[in-house]
Amino acid sequence: GNIIQTTDPAVAAERDRRFLDGGKEEMVNLSPPLGPGFHQDGRIYPQPVLPDGRRLDEAIGGYHFALLCPTNIFVKTEMNVIPVDGPEAVVLRPDRYIYGTARSAAELNTLLEGIRHESQTAESSH
Repeated sequence: GNIIQTTDPAVAAERDRRFLDGGKEEMVNLSPPLGPGFHQDGRIYPQPVLPDGRRLDEAIGGYHFALLCPTNIFVKTEMNVIPVDGPEAVVLRPDRYIYGTARSAAELNTLLEGIRHESQTAESSH
């Protein structure tokens, strides 16, 4: 952000000179993976249009964890569950980064337990 959004005229002039002198540059990754922290995966999830025509964010309905889950994997959860096709369940953080994926109910329960544990640990440290 400090290159494109700079408000310093000298920095902007240097940026413009480098772009003009250097030719075409390509941005490689606008959605970098997360560093260490509250996740097991850390990639951003795309914003698909669901079979009912809604976008994923509309279906999730706000800043919440969500579970995208194939119908062959069943777990009991308070999370917003969105049925999807495919072989694995995806747990999304509220910022739509992937917390983790699971291919079975046992793996998914392990992920959900991790969220509960990390949430409780974060709450107790405040």
